[in-house]
Amino acid sequence: MKKLILLALILCSIQGFAKRYLVQTGAPGAATWRAAGDGEELVDLTANGQSFNTWYNATVISTDEVWIAAGNYVLSGVNTVSQSNHSVYGGFAGTEVQPSDRAKGSVAWAFTNETILDGNNATQVLLAGGPLSNVVFDGITITKSTASNAAAQFRSGVTLQNCKITNNTSTGNGGGINLYNGGSVTNSYIAANLASHGGGIYSNTANAETASITGCLIEDNRGSSTCGGIRVQGAGPGTTVVTNCIIRGNKGWDGTSAKPGGAIYTNSGNNSFINCLIVNNSGTNTVYFNGGNLFNTTIANNVGQVLIASASNSMSLTNCLVWGNKTDTSGATNTGITSNTGNLNVTIKNCGISPAPGAGWTQQANFTLEYGNESQQNDKGPGFVLPTTFWGAPGSPSQQTELENADWYIKNTSGAINKGTANVSYTNDLSGNPRPQNGTFDIGAYERIPLYYTSVKTGSWSVTGTWNSSTDKLNWTAAVDVPSVYDQSVVVQNDHEINVNVNGSSTTLIIQPKGKLTIDAGQTLNLSATLTLESNANGTATVVDANTDLNGLTVAGATSVQHYLPGGGRTWWYVSSPLTEASSTIFDGDKIGKHVEDYENDGDETTSAPYYTSPFSTPENLNPGRGYMVKRTAPATGTTYTFTGGSLNTGNITLTPTRTGTSQGARGFNLLGNPYPSYIDWDAIHEESTNMRNAIWFRTFDTTTGSMIFHTYGDGDAVPEITSPKIAPMQAFWVKVDKDNTPASVTFRNIHRSHFTTGANPLKVKTAGNRQRLRLVISNGSATDETLLVGKSYASNSLDNYDIEKMSDNNGEIPEIYSLIDHQELVINSMQELSDGLVVALGIRPGKPGNFSIETTQLENINGRVILVDQLTGTETELNPGSGYSFTADGTANNRFSLEFRAPAAITGFHNANSQLKVVASGNSIVIQGLSAGKVVRIFNTMGQELYSATVSADRTELQHSCSPGLYLVKVNNETTKVTVK
Repeated sequence: MKKLILLALILCSIQGFAKRYLVQTGAPGAATWRAAGDGEELVDLTANGQSFNTWYNATVISTDEVWIAAGNYVLSGVNTVSQSNHSVYGGFAGTEVQPSDRAKGSVAWAFTNETILDGNNATQVLLAGGPLSNVVFDGITITKSTASNAAAQFRSGVTLQNCKITNNTSTGNGGGINLYNGGSVTNSYIAANLASHGGGIYSNTANAETASITGCLIEDNRGSSTCGGIRVQGAGPGTTVVTNCIIRGNKGWDGTSAKPGGAIYTNSGNNSFINCLIVNNSGTNTVYFNGGNLFNTTIANNVGQVLIASASNSMSLTNCLVWGNKTDTSGATNTGITSNTGNLNVTIKNCGISPAPGAGWTQQANFTLEYGNESQQNDKGPGFVLPTTFWGAPGSPSQQTELENADWYIKNTSGAINKGTANVSYTNDLSGNPRPQNGTFDIGAYERIPLYYTSVKTGSWSVTGTWNSSTDKLNWTAAVDVPSVYDQSVVVQNDHEINVNVNGSSTTLIIQPKGKLTIDAGQTLNLSATLTLESNANGTATVVDANTDLNGLTVAGATSVQHYLPGGGRTWWYVSSPLTEASSTIFDGDKIGKHVEDYENDGDETTSAPYYTSPFSTPENLNPGRGYMVKRTAPATGTTYTFTGGSLNTGNITLTPTRTGTSQGARGFNLLGNPYPSYIDWDAIHEESTNMRNAIWFRTFDTTTGSMIFHTYGDGDAVPEITSPKIAPMQAFWVKVDKDNTPASVTFRNIHRSHFTTGANPLKVKTAGNRQRLRLVISNGSATDETLLVGKSYASNSLDNYDIEKMSDNNGEIPEIYSLIDHQELVINSMQELSDGLVVALGIRPGKPGNFSIETTQLENINGRVILVDQLTGTETELNPGSGYSFTADGTANNRFSLEFRAPAAITGFHNANSQLKVVASGNSIVIQGLSAGKVVRIFNTMGQELYSATVSADRTELQHSCSPGLYLVKVNNETTKVTVK
């Protein structure tokens, strides 16, 4: 028996209706139904010779379902609803098997296959008499009703949902809908209807019933006596609740003059309007308020004020915006809230009202005006995204289009944000978004949803075109306002530079690698949450604060700065901290230490020279402006380290480098670090420094060789040539105090800061004037090193402040070259002039045995000849741009080379005019005359490579060496001449 009962319950839950009628017009070309299934019956009205109302009134009983195929069903009379517990659905193409299969557009009532109940301008369409329950009309268009009452007239127990009620006329109450004692209208479109009272909807709640109007668009309706939109009537205990509705473009108008209640007319104390948008309506007043409550309702750009019309009924406005309403369509005169009675029983709480109620209002006994009104936020206003530019109901197609496209959502600059009270019973806004979003309710119909922002191009923070925004980080659209503290987060994408040229704000800011943020002088950016600067193999985010007397960037939460160190190279890196309180613990798992120059005052009596400390055994704070050395334990892979602790370094940061003692060779060298999350300019820093050499050295990763190499810069010249005075963020670098026993200082300032420059080589040094330059590059075929000689009129030929010491890479795989003055190895050697008679010693450190070359990569503004002399072989090679000299060497450091500068017209020594030596080519051989026996003859190519040598035994010798065509150098002892083999 139990099994039979269970089976019966299952069958009831599946079927859920006594009979389902599949109704079609039967007219030629109209929609037709699929074959009827179990429990279904096909109804062809044409075949039956019936109108829909005739069939419906005679047939439908409780628990039936009626599915009506698309088509225009012209009625012969009213559809009288007399049965409870049944449903009528429209919007079918004829193939569906459930109502959810119906096709429709973006709004609930926009069915693709429209089912129309047509009153034919002769009859009321729908009338539900007597108490009913569970009656639903869904997906129906009701139109062309002409009667003494509304097109759809019903009461408690009847629901219209997803319906369109349009173009109906009534000489009585309600042009579209008349709710007498209850009833529900949900997600429906009520438009272009006409009545004496309540062109769109009339609700009379004389009995103890609740009428509900939810999620509807009520527009372009007209009341010829009162109220174009919704009129609420009744002194009884019943209640009308209007929630999440848009009421726009309605009129109180009789064809000649305006009438009261363009949008709303209440004549009952038991009603509430919640989260409604009332815009661009027209009447002698927009809201005729004779009892009731308005919650989070926006009333804007209407013609007509909010009129408090009751001397007895209680009324309230809570969290409402009454703004931009005018007395007529010219927009010349503002109007807000007025009264036609002296005894006001009204509470206005947390509202934004313009113009503010006059002083007389506050003298009334029962009147309350609380925080949030226009007088306290007039500087901002509601900040609508895209309001209409006209007042009152549209008067042209273009104004109608403008109204349809308007956006009454509030911007993040709105004075309505967080100005409401949460002491209400609802938790969503007009769009269904949860309230509150940022602590407390916003006022008006819309709660501003915190947005995610991402940059779309380089631009200003304060310009909407700089941003896209999203509510979910998946669907992005062009932003309608700019980031603020009311939003979720902001991302500056890589290669975009965002300029804060007016004060800005946000919550969380993330700057992607190579993204840039610039804060102009006098401006600020305040973040209420966190800041993250990202870094990867392609680059690092940078921030430039141009303020000199204030901190342009404040962050309430944590600040994080990433620093990517690539893998595959040496384990040692020079780093610095961009934060005020970063700890060495960010390198946990690796080793970090520092360099000590002031060994006499360091408290370590065992040291007598500058030294590197052992790795920190306990955490230490990383001092801004100081450089540190990190030894990575896993150098094969790239690693991103994250600095945390404190805030970004900004403003003036002064250090006092030391020069200890008077004899140590490494004295005066101090390891500093860029303290800012941006590039800094050494030239500008040095100009303000005290007792500092104009030089910096730093190590960087060479992606070509996979090795760490030193870069050197000073006084407009650099080695390698690509090096510039711009020091990267988190880069440590060497500086040198110039003089013994003299105080030194270096001050970093915000004016020294800049970004990486896209579109040009940001590391390329700008040429300093028309200096003489000779740049030599030594190569072992896989790695290179450079040295530079520079002519400067203010430099001397002895060791001075403009010469820059060579810092060795200490890598046997990289050969090194340098010039020498007084045994000091120089990477940049500055002399007064590179001219005739100057001789410069060159040294090399091959690193390991092998074949090497020295190439001239830069030879500029030198009026003369430059000769490279290999003192080991005695070979002399004239240097020209791109020329070189090849040689072999063991791995021992030596000073085998020198440079000689000779005048252009001088005898070069390649041929001595007074010599008896004659050298000629004979075929592919070289013949030498004027020799004495025992002389050694050597042949070189123009690269300086020795090709052949022999000891001669007669005055005339034909060398037994076949020479291919070209220029050769023949050297006998110290005498050299040239010969061309053709």
